[in-house]
Amino acid sequence: MKEQKCPHCGTLNRGEARFCQRCGQPMDDVRAGRADDFVSDLFDDFADASRDIANFFQSIGDTLMGTGKRKAQPARPESVRNDRPQTRQPRPAPATQPAAATQLLSTSLLPKTPGEAIGGYVILNVRSMQRSNYYKVRWDRCPQGHDNPGTPGMQAARAGNAPQLCRVCQAELKTFLVRETEMPAPVGDEKKRRTLIQLSQSGAASFLRHIAIFDQMGRRYAVCEYPGDGWQSLSQLDLPVTDNNRVVSWCWNLGSVLAILGEQGFAPSYSSIAECLEPIVLAEYHPIVFADLTIFNLTDLTPQAIQQRMVSYLAQLLYTLTSGKLQNLHRAPPDFSDVPAPFRGLLSRAAHEGSYQLKGFLEVLRTVLQVPESVRSLRQIAGYRSDPGRRREHNEDFVGKYSLGMQQSPDAAEIGLYLVADGMGGHQGGEVASREVVRVILEEIQEKIQDLQAAPKIKRSTILLDRTISPGSVLKSAILRANEVLYNARQQRGSDRGTTITAALVVGGECAIANVGDSRTYLWRDRQLSQITQDHSLVASLVAAKVIRPDEVRVHPQRNQIYRNLGDRATVEVDIFECALQAGDRLLLCSDGLWEMVLDAEMAKLLLQSANPQEACDRLVEAANLAGGEDNISVISVWMT
Repeated sequence: MKEQKCPHCGTLNRGEARFCQRCGQPMDDVRAGRADDFVSDLFDDFADASRDIANFFQSIGDTLMGTGKRKAQPARPESVRNDRPQTRQPRPAPATQPAAATQLLSTSLLPKTPGEAIGGYVILNVRSMQRSNYYKVRWDRCPQGHDNPGTPGMQAARAGNAPQLCRVCQAELKTFLVRETEMPAPVGDEKKRRTLIQLSQSGAASFLRHIAIFDQMGRRYAVCEYPGDGWQSLSQLDLPVTDNNRVVSWCWNLGSVLAILGEQGFAPSYSSIAECLEPIVLAEYHPIVFADLTIFNLTDLTPQAIQQRMVSYLAQLLYTLTSGKLQNLHRAPPDFSDVPAPFRGLLSRAAHEGSYQLKGFLEVLRTVLQVPESVRSLRQIAGYRSDPGRRREHNEDFVGKYSLGMQQSPDAAEIGLYLVADGMGGHQGGEVASREVVRVILEEIQEKIQDLQAAPKIKRSTILLDRTISPGSVLKSAILRANEVLYNARQQRGSDRGTTITAALVVGGECAIANVGDSRTYLWRDRQLSQITQDHSLVASLVAAKVIRPDEVRVHPQRNQIYRNLGDRATVEVDIFECALQAGDRLLLCSDGLWEMVLDAEMAKLLLQSANPQEACDRLVEAANLAGGEDNISVISVWMT
């Protein structure tokens, strides 16, 4: 068989090889754009060889030991086990997947343990996967540049989610997500790293913002913002995903990322299905996002070839999600009978014809599931109330409730913006700060009204990819602008005014929720009230560290100490949570003057017993005052119908 030399590392490979056996790079850039460039030959040959070897050694073991049973594998150390809920049973491999192929997806990339350091990052916990490891880490340098050697260290790492503060300025030490992989061939790495980091920080909704990309001891690390403890890799899902609407939405969002990368000359490079799934994560209140962009490499391919690579990559994801099979797209049945009927024609054309451009693929994908025009978009009914309470002379809270956009047809998305700001700094400071922040946020979001109303439902959208925006990105940008205005005013006047903020931006059935400080947003669904936001307070950190119980928060003497608010610093970290709403859901936004006085169970009871959202707000404020009314009380209730 004629051999060919890899153009990247010089290794000799068999003549038909599509990827180098050593560095994994494409063997022929001319063929790289074809839709069947998914390493099918490499995967098949390796699978066959691995199966033969496994059978050979199995037969030897049977002969020598007189048994066909394999030796039991030792249990993995507790510190490196996957930290998914232990009640969840492992998913068996699909029956159509050969055992040897399953072994190909495993890796010898042993994970590190909590307390170890990666550069300046200290590991808090670990998730080990087939081809990579994920670490929740904390940086030992604060935003002001102060070093904190030994913090948090092993003891704090074991404490889990407990926030750590800088020893010098008491600023919060930030938490990040790090993905560890085996280091690929360093082709164009420096330019690649700079470009990927810049792209991830561009504000696109389906990137996790990358902080750094570096190599260490033969491993590559991608450091990005932390998406919250509820995150999950696509490789951890129970496949297949039976909700076709969800699959379409996911693939559309990822397609927008691929379009951006393709314009910059990037194309995907991977050697297994696991490497397709593991870099993509979901979180409970976040959209689907790429947590590691290093699987994309700069290439000299033509734009046409890059487009074909992107279509092939997206088609592979679509096939895996809908069929539940961890195998190459080209090993599917000719008629794609193993996937739901709406996707068969699309996948067949992408796999066998290779004629799609990325935009065309997405255009067809969004028409797969059409929603009848008679289906009405969700509507919002809201009430609000702000009260000084029984112990305060002035009310430093401020609430905002605005209905935005224009409706012409039943399925037009209604837009609502709801804000609760709890001011600090006395009557001349807190009241002004909370009012000013609400004003700036409204003005910023009003500029995006048309774009927001045009893009609530991907499957019905007719706008171009480069115009799609998410409610979360719009809300976050508006809050950052409000913080900038408040901080500058504070510096000019020499005051200490500041404010917390919690806000909800609802677009049809999509909702983005933000918070800075200890004002909260809850979701009431099926008679259960759950807190969506996370308090940025000392007592919340003590609860996370299991120093105090959750029921002790309301009576703790330091319950009013918060470590994050608007106006305190030039930049601020804004928590964004995105979720899909449904008819019957109720949002509850409130300042600490409500939740410190009224237990969550009592709030849920009052929401259930109220006839409308305004009555709910009135009864909640009354309950807080009856309990003591020690602080200003502000509440907004939004009911979805």
